[in-house]
Amino acid sequence: MSWSRAIAFSGKVPLLVCLSLVLTAALVAASVQVYSLAQERASLSQELTAERFAHVKTRVAMKNVEMRFATYALDNRVRREFVDERLQKQEEQSAELERKEEAVRQQKLAEANCITPKSILQAAGL
Repeated sequence: MSWSRAIAFSGKVPLLVCLSLVLTAALVAASVQVYSLAQERASLSQELTAERFAHVKTRVAMKNVEMRFATYALDNRVRREFVDERLQKQEEQSAELERKEEAVRQQKLAEANCITPKSILQAAGL
């Protein structure tokens, strides 16, 4: 190797070393930044998962409240219909008993051959 070449190469060595160090430092800085972004992404992902879980939990709680309210309303409606049905049956039974009572009374009056003011009015169609 000639001296001129050695001197030219030796002048480029510090430049290549400096360039290598700069590129290595840039690579390390980029790696640190990528690692920090990955950690931030993982943190945000955990937060998002927690928020989604809370959202789902809230929606389930809302559905439970809606179901309880609907069940309560249905129970009240069924009870009300049951009570209304029972009242209607009792009114029908009461009317039937009144008709039977009147028929029995009329029969007893006819058997006793009694004349009352009411029987006179009924006979007259008034």
